[in-house]
Amino acid sequence: MNMLRNGARGIVVTATCAASVLAMSYASLAQKTDGPVRFSAVGNDQCEVTFTIENDTNSRFYTIDYLIDDEQPTGPDFGTGPTGRRVLNSAAQEPLGPPGYVRNRPTEVSTVTVDLREVEDRPNVGADSYLIRYRMILGPSAQDRGPGTFYETTVTGCADPEPPTGSIRIDLGSLIGSLQWGSSS
Repeated sequence: MNMLRNGARGIVVTATCAASVLAMSYASLAQKTDGPVRFSAVGNDQCEVTFTIENDTNSRFYTIDYLIDDEQPTGPDFGTGPTGRRVLNSAAQEPLGPPGYVRNRPTEVSTVTVDLREVEDRPNVGADSYLIRYRMILGPSAQDRGPGTFYETTVTGCADPEPPTGSIRIDLGSLIGSLQWGSSS
């Protein structure tokens, strides 16, 4: 009976741990992980975000667009709605398509890192962190790029460094003396 109790307790602990791991994994999924076109973004604590596309097709037209904080998409509409800041296109091996769009090609990975301090017209300049919302609405196959859902990642470490403090000492006597010495009277 004592073994049964201990065994049952072990099962409950194992199930609880497994559920916790599953919940943490689900909460951290901020990317499209299925299909022949997968994409993600990861923020770091140096005010940078790295975007990645893994492409198993022969198209170089899959594109990630993103928004910073509360921005709204105001870019060109290519038939799928206004875009945000376009940042990265997919790589693909030859022969390219269309015509003849092909899946199950060797995976090509495209990556770019964006320093948010260098982004023009970003909102909330001087903030320590930014919420990056990103998606893929451009590319030849809606089925492969996904529904256009925004995924999110947070980027920290963006606050402007504090200016140095201290005092500046100027020896006015030397400055005036050198001005007088250089003058011709």
